[in-house]
Amino acid sequence: MQIIDKQSNVRIFNHPKLLSWFRNKFKNIDSSDDIFAYNGFDYGESCKLSQSKAKNKFKLKSDIQYLVFTGGANYWHGLNYLAELQKALNSMDANIQIVCGGGKISPKDDPDRCLINFEPLNSRDCMSLIKAGDACILPVRQSRVSPGSALKLYDYFLHKKFVITQKNLKGYSDEVLKYGFGTLVNFEESNLSASTIIKIMKKLKINNKTKINIKEFSWDARMSKWINCLKLLRNK
Repeated sequence: MQIIDKQSNVRIFNHPKLLSWFRNKFKNIDSSDDIFAYNGFDYGESCKLSQSKAKNKFKLKSDIQYLVFTGGANYWHGLNYLAELQKALNSMDANIQIVCGGGKISPKDDPDRCLINFEPLNSRDCMSLIKAGDACILPVRQSRVSPGSALKLYDYFLHKKFVITQKNLKGYSDEVLKYGFGTLVNFEESNLSASTIIKIMKKLKINNKTKINIKEFSWDARMSKWINCLKLLRNK
């Protein structure tokens, strides 16, 4: 790997923490021209179903508000946070249900089976599930060098869904704030997160429409950053 890195004129990372880690670990490699660029969405992946038809597809009830998660069902995504959050929502008699579509959920993460999980889902069905949701949710566990740049976050943006994600975590909180249609919580605090979400969902039930400019989160925009980086390098 270091041979490839040494031979490269520039490296593009998908998260600033990964770029910082590389610079600290491989100080013998010139990384002054390296950049980071988050992931993005593909306009062509948008689900064309109406929300009501998407709900019917998964037999979701019209009188319940659904929070949709379609990320990978693995440890670093913090699936147990969602299970604890659902327990807190249930204890507060909230008419809100978390629905997942990212693969088989381990019994360790959801021992009481309080989450609704559709699996396996292909990419198209994941998009349909996002369309069915009243809002989308994305937890993450800070257990790696970099939390990554979640592709599903941009699928949420593509469908202009209200997004709930982890606060104070680059690649998640900063992108949602820039997106302008979401909120940040600490998933480690289930009860506080549940209270915040209940209040938000009540407001969304009344008004879930807002004008959002999502162009800067598309792959087109991300690739422009790559191209500009290469142009600067060529002109040096």
